[in-house]
Amino acid sequence: MTKLYWQHLFIFLSCFIQLVSTSQVLAQTLDTEPLAVTSVCPGSQIDVTGIRTAPAGEFSVQLSNDGATYTDIPSTFLSASGRYEVSYRATIPANTPAGTTYRIRLVSKNPDINGTPSSSILTVKAKPALPTVPANSLSLCQAQSTGPLSATPTDASAVLVWYGTNATGGTGVLTPTQPSTGNAGVVNYYVAQQLNGCESDRAVTPVEVKPPSEAPDVQSLLVCQNTTVPVVQPTGQNLLWYTNSTGGTGSVTAPVVSTSQTSQTTYYISQTTNGCESPRVAFTITVTPTPPAPGVTQKNICQFAPAEPVTAIGEGLHWYNLDGNMFGEAPTISTDKGGSFSLLVTQTVGGCESPKATFVVTVLTTPVPTVAKTTVEICQGTTAQSLTATGTNLKWTDPNGNVTTTAPAPPTLSASTNPNGDVYYVTQTANGCESPKVAITVFVQSLPTLSILGSTTANLGLEVPLTLTFLGVGPYQYKLSNGLTGTAIKDTTILVMPAQTTIYQVAEVRNKCGAGLLTGGSSATVTVLVPTIQTLALTSATVCAGTSLTASFATSEAFNSGNVFKLQLAKVETDTTKMAYVDVPMSQTANGEVVGTIPANATSGLYRVRVIATNPKIPINGTISPTILTIRPLPAATLTGNQTIFEGQPASLSVVFSGDAPWTFSYRDSTSAGLGAVQSLTATINPYPFAVNPKKTTAYFLTSVSNGCGSGSLTDRMVIVSVNPLLGIEDQSLADAVEVYPVPATANLTVRINGLPVTQTALLEIMDLNGHTTNRQETRHATSSFALDQHPAGTYILHIRVGDRRVSRRIVKL
Repeated sequence: MTKLYWQHLFIFLSCFIQLVSTSQVLAQTLDTEPLAVTSVCPGSQIDVTGIRTAPAGEFSVQLSNDGATYTDIPSTFLSASGRYEVSYRATIPANTPAGTTYRIRLVSKNPDINGTPSSSILTVKAKPALPTVPANSLSLCQAQSTGPLSATPTDASAVLVWYGTNATGGTGVLTPTQPSTGNAGVVNYYVAQQLNGCESDRAVTPVEVKPPSEAPDVQSLLVCQNTTVPVVQPTGQNLLWYTNSTGGTGSVTAPVVSTSQTSQTTYYISQTTNGCESPRVAFTITVTPTPPAPGVTQKNICQFAPAEPVTAIGEGLHWYNLDGNMFGEAPTISTDKGGSFSLLVTQTVGGCESPKATFVVTVLTTPVPTVAKTTVEICQGTTAQSLTATGTNLKWTDPNGNVTTTAPAPPTLSASTNPNGDVYYVTQTANGCESPKVAITVFVQSLPTLSILGSTTANLGLEVPLTLTFLGVGPYQYKLSNGLTGTAIKDTTILVMPAQTTIYQVAEVRNKCGAGLLTGGSSATVTVLVPTIQTLALTSATVCAGTSLTASFATSEAFNSGNVFKLQLAKVETDTTKMAYVDVPMSQTANGEVVGTIPANATSGLYRVRVIATNPKIPINGTISPTILTIRPLPAATLTGNQTIFEGQPASLSVVFSGDAPWTFSYRDSTSAGLGAVQSLTATINPYPFAVNPKKTTAYFLTSVSNGCGSGSLTDRMVIVSVNPLLGIEDQSLADAVEVYPVPATANLTVRINGLPVTQTALLEIMDLNGHTTNRQETRHATSSFALDQHPAGTYILHIRVGDRRVSRRIVKL
C-alpha cells in the first residue's frame, strides 16, 4: 500500500506541475482566428477575432504583406466573451497597395504578446481610379434649365455612383445629379466609380451659376430724311437685335433703316455678359423731313475795306469752307487780300440740317503803284527832289499825315533826326478801290564826325579799350593817327596794344556823303609801363652739358598775369647779329633766380646768357649777363677693331672719344661661354689703342665712358675679333726638320724638309688670315718653292703635312 500510495502521489504531482506549466504558457498566447472574408477593398472594414489565454490586455490589429513585417492599422473594439475571445473591427488603409499575400494578426500590450497570424490569406484588391469629369467647371446662368451632369468611367465594367454635393459621407445613387440654377454661386458636385467590388475616391465637378446680365443702355435716335443713319452703338456687350419684345431670334447685326421717307420704327436689344443674356430694351428710330437750303446773294467788297460778317436767309445757320469744315459762327471776310471766296451755308429746322448753299464773296483789288526806290538817301544840303511813283490817281501822305495828290519833295536843310528815317506813303485808285500803301523811307544824312575816348595807363602787353563815338549815318570808315583803320555801322569799342606810350587821334572819318569834320582836341593817350630785366653775373663761368645753370636777375615795373621767366643761351659769334638765343629746358624761377638744365647734347664752346619774360603777348628780353659761359660737353666713345686673327695672335682695338680728356672707359668681352669681367682703363690720347688676346672668337663691347663732366654716351660700342685655329696638332720632329726662308718674303718663298724620303709625298698649302687657300702643291723633293709676287702684302699661314704629321709657319709678304 505504501508503494502504491507513493506512485499515485508522484503521478498527481506530475500532472499538477504540468497543469501549472500549461497555465503559465496559456497566459502568454494570443491566436488570431480565420477571417470571414478572403478579399477586401482599400478603405473597407473587416472583423478580426482572437483567442487569448490571459484575462486582460490592450489589443490592436496589424497588417503584413510579407508575413514578417507587421504594421498597426485603425481598429475599434467590438466584443469580448468569457472564454477570453476578443473581436475588433479593422479598417484596411485607403492607400494599401493591391496584393494577394496579406496576413492579419492581433497583438496585445500589457502584457506584450504578438498574436499568431490568422490562417486566412487576405487579398487586397486595387482601388479604382477617379472617373473622368470635365476639365473645366460648368458655367450656367441663373434660372436656366439644365440637364444632368456627366462623367466617364475609366473601365467599361465600372459603375458611376453620384453623391450630389457630399464630398464625404452620404449615400450614392446611380442616377446622375442635375445641378440647381436657383441661386448664383459656385457649387461642387461629386461622383465616384465602383469596379470589382471596390469604390474609387470621389471626383469633383464645380458648377458656376452666374447672375443674369443687365439690360444695355440705349437712347432713341432722331434721323433726318435722306441722310445716312449713324452707326448705333448702344452701351453693352454681345448685343442681339430683335423686332419683338419677346420671342423670336436675335441678330448680331444692327438693322438698316431707310431714310427716304419719314417714319418711326422700334427695335429691341439685349446684351450677353459671361454667357448670360439680359432682358430686352426698346430702341426707337424716328426719320424727320429735311428743310430747304437757306437763301444767299453775291457780295463784292474793296480790298482793305472794313471787314464785315457774311449773312444768309434762314434759321440755325451753319457755315462751311469748301473742304467741308464748319465755322463756329458766321465768318468775317478779311479784305487784306483780293480774290473770290466761296463759302457753304445750311439751315437747321427741327434738328435736321438742310442741303448746302454756295455763298460767293469777291474782294476787289487795285495793284500798288510802282516806285523806283523804297529807301531814298539824300545828303544834307543838296537840292530837294520830288519823290516819284507810277500809277493812276496817285495819293501821297507825308510823315506829318498830310495828304496830297502832288508828289512831295523832302527838305534837305537838316539831317534826319529819326534813326528809322522819315516815311512817305503813296497809293493809286482804280475801279473805285484804293490800293495798299507803298512806303518810301527818306534819310537825310549829315557828314560824319568821330570822337575818341579812353586815356589810361597800362602795362606793356595788355589790350586797352578805346571808345569811338560817331555822329551821322553809317556805315563809317575811319583812320587814326597811328595808321589804324576800320569800319563801323555805329558807335564801337576797339582794342589796342601799344608797344610804347601812344597818343591816338582821329585822322579821317567818312560815310556815304563824304569826308566828315574832325572834332578838335579829341584824342586818347595810352601810357605804357615797360618792365625791364637785368641779367646779373654768373656764379660759375664753366658748366658741363646736362647740368643745371643758375642765373640771377633784377626787374623793374610789373609783369602781366601769366608771365614766366626763362633762361636763354646763344653761342658766341664774331658777328653778333648771327647770335641766336634759344630757351634752356626746364627753367624754374624762385627768389630772383632762374635755374635751367643745359642740354646733354649741347656742343662745347663759349655762350652768352640772358633772362627773358614771356609777359604774355609781348615778351621782354633781359640784358645779357657780363659773364661769358663755357660749356664742356659730355663724353662719347666709339669702339673700333673688327678683325680676324689666328690662335695665339694679339688683336689691337681702339676707342675714339669726344669731349675733354682724360677719359675713363670700361669694356668687357663675351663668348659662347659667357660674359667676361668688366675692365676699366683711363685714356689721355684720342684715339686710344689697347691690345686684347682672345683664345677664340670674342665680342668686345664698351660698357661706360666718363670724364670730368660725368657719364657719357656710347656709339658703335661692340666689335668682334674672329680667331681662326691652326689646323691639326704640330709634330715636333717635323717642326724640327722644316726650314722656311726668307721671312719676310718678297717674291719667292723656299720650303725645305730635311730627311724627306723620296717615296713620301708632302702637301704644302698657303692660306690667308680669312682661311682661304691661295696656293697649294704636293712634292716628293726636300726643297720646294712658292711664287708670292701675285699675293698682296700681309700675313699668311703655311701648312705642311707629311703623312699624319703636321706643322704650321707664319709668313709675312712684303
